Amino acid sequence: MPRHPLVYFPPLARGVISTLSSHAHTRSSNRRTYSAKKQTIRNGRNLVDEIWTDQPPVPRRPVRVHPLKFAGVGVPEKIAAVRKLVVKERASSLVVMAMDEVAWLFNIRGSDILYNPVAFAASLLTQEDAFLFIDTVKLGEGVEQHLMEAGVTIKPYDALLAELRTLKPKPSPAAAGTAPAPLLPIDSQ
Repeated sequence: MPRHPLVYFPPLARGVISTLSSHAHTRSSNRRTYSAKKQTIRNGRNLVDEIWTDQPPVPRRPVRVHPLKFAGVGVPEKIAAVRKLVVKERASSLVVMAMDEVAWLFNIRGSDILYNPVAFAASLLTQEDAFLFIDTVKLGEGVEQHLMEAGVTIKPYDALLAELRTLKPKPSPAAAGTAPAPLLPIDSQ
């Protein structure tokens, strides 16, 4: 019996890890593979992660508050402005996956990636709530209070998909535009 599960694709098929591919990229790839009489198969599993046994640990460096004097605008004002744009696009919620955009939105900075002031984090904005999904071990001095005062709910990084599944109406990838955000498998288990 093999150590890892086998995945079989039909001839000329191409596998896509939906959590690592943007909606726009997947749509573009589907057009190219369809015209070449190939098949694209979406897979929510990251097969590389399943066989790469000695991956380096995910960084857990502290996040700090980016002072208002440098940010220029407070978190509540940024959230309100983004919500207006979400309503203008006739969407009910917005998932922010780009780490630099999450850092901007919540006026936080990290050091999870060398020479970049970002942390592994994601965000979900609805018309009522603002969520930050992050490893809570990273929350440095005053960060939790800074976020709570801005009305932000902090949840574990891995809780994003579960939170998306609770949304009504279900999120639509059509609202994702061309941003390089992953196509999350909301309906899969």
